[in-house]
This record gives sequence, C-alpha cells and structure tokens, in this order.
Amino acid sequence: ITEDIHVNLNIDIFDIYNNIEKEFTLSIKRKCKKCMGMGINIIQKDYSTCRGCLGEKYKLIKNSFKINAGEGRHIFFKKGNEEYGKRTGNVIINIRPKNLVDYKIINHFDLLLYIYDNNDNNDTINSFKHLDNKLYKINGELDYYKIYCFKNMGLFDFDMKRGLLFIQKIMEPFEYNTELELIQL
Repeated sequence: ITEDIHVNLNIDIFDIYNNIEKEFTLSIKRKCKKCMGMGINIIQKDYSTCRGCLGEKYKLIKNSFKINAGEGRHIFFKKGNEEYGKRTGNVIINIRPKNLVDYKIINHFDLLLYIYDNNDNNDTINSFKHLDNKLYKINGELDYYKIYCFKNMGLFDFDMKRGLLFIQKIMEPFEYNTELELIQL
C-alpha cells in the first residue's frame, strides 16, 4: 500500500460549529497517463523518453477536495499518491479547531463556554452570544463556578447530532505568565 497523505486543517471553531464547506487543493503524485507509468513511449514503439513525464513515470497533479468542517475527520479512499506495484494511498483530513477564545472542546463534540465576569458594578450576566451568532438569554443569574448544561448546542457528533454546551461563569479570564526566569543551581 502506498503511504497515506495526512493533512491537518486548522479551521475556525465558528466554521466547524456551522458545518461550513471548505475546499482546498493538494499536489498528488500520479502515474503518467501518456506512458502508463513506464517513463517511455510504448504506444508508438519508439521507446523514447515520455514527453508527458519526461521519463519520471509520475506527475504531480493538483487535486481539489471539499469537506464539511463540522464532520470531523475525512478519508478520501484511493485519492492519494500512486506508486508502481502498490495500491493507491488515501488522503486523510484531520480538522483542528482554531480561534477557540472562550470555548473548550470536550470529547470531540461537547463545548465548554467560559463567561467572564470582571464587572465591578454588580450587573447581572445572564446572556451570551453563541457560535450560531444568536444571543441566548438565561433565566436567572448564573452562579460562579457552577456548570450549566444545554442540549443540542455543541458540535456535531458522528451521527450528525449536536453535542452538549456547558457554561461556566468565572471571575476573570485565565492569565498565563509567559515570562520565565532561569535560575542557575
């Protein structure tokens, strides 16, 4: 079997949630069609170097792929590179979420949303804008560090059903200290 092509696509969490179609191209190594991967002209029986591949036997072909971002991992069977005497490889697409900001992904399809309250004027925070661009209002006030669960508001699972959305109100965003000091012992 020819080695599979693995591609990690960094896709915005908004596009994943909304299952936006994405298209991209890859250069795939394929046997030359003119010489059938032999590198020489066998059809004309002059056995000269093939003009299609210049004797290389293979050509790089631009291949276009379309995926729906919310469907997770994609496998395109027998769409990868070709090698002489081996079965054509697959193209495997892994979706890697980016721009999570206030969200964390749990078990591939549930979401955890942190709602930050750094309000000093005691305003009640009881609404949030979700990845579907809708504003949701929560009845009552959210308690600090208590986790609230909402059905069918997470990412798509393997059966294209939405996971859960968990919401947690916290005092302020996490801060990470990026400065390190080297201490010699």
